[in-house]
Amino acid sequence: MVGYSYFPTYVSMMKANVMRYAPHLSRLTMVVRGDESESARAQIAAADVLIYATGADYLAARLAPGQSAFEYRHTPDSQELRSVLPPLLDRCRRRERPGSEG
Repeated sequence: MVGYSYFPTYVSMMKANVMRYAPHLSRLTMVVRGDESESARAQIAAADVLIYATGADYLAARLAPGQSAFEYRHTPDSQELRSVLPPLLDRCRRRERPGSEG
């Protein structure tokens, strides 16, 4: 299985999230857009499954018969948003605004 990310800075987060939802995977190789090396091309060509970042669907059209691909769509964890975001917003609302007295 190979993951394909547009941004080098997002590789570790994308990989961690894929592994979180597919813990049965023993290995996930990541390739980053712009890596035109023979190694990167070979990894994609040899993959049974390609998980690609939004906008890289053109890669799926290039796969050989027998290879599968699907889009990785990052969505925030709703439970985490419900537990983490409200206290942060509340803290921001309570913070004194610049120029106010009091």
